[in-house]
Amino acid sequence: MEKLILISFICLLLPSTNAFSQLGPGLPNDPDDPPSPNVPIDGGVGLLVGAGIGLGIKKVREAKKGSEKL
Repeated sequence: MEKLILISFICLLLPSTNAFSQLGPGLPNDPDDPPSPNVPIDGGVGLLVGAGIGLGIKKVREAKKGSEKL
């Protein structure tokens, strides 16, 4: 029962984070301010997440192989 509650909570919590992470249009910039650089962050973050998932899968497989030998 506790697993069901935890899974339900996670399934409801994760989609709501996208709604809060999107900003509104904001205030207009002062004409005297220099333009801010547009730097894409998504590519690097996606690669890091993918590398972390791959490393986690590798560690789980190594742990299973180690426990089978014992």
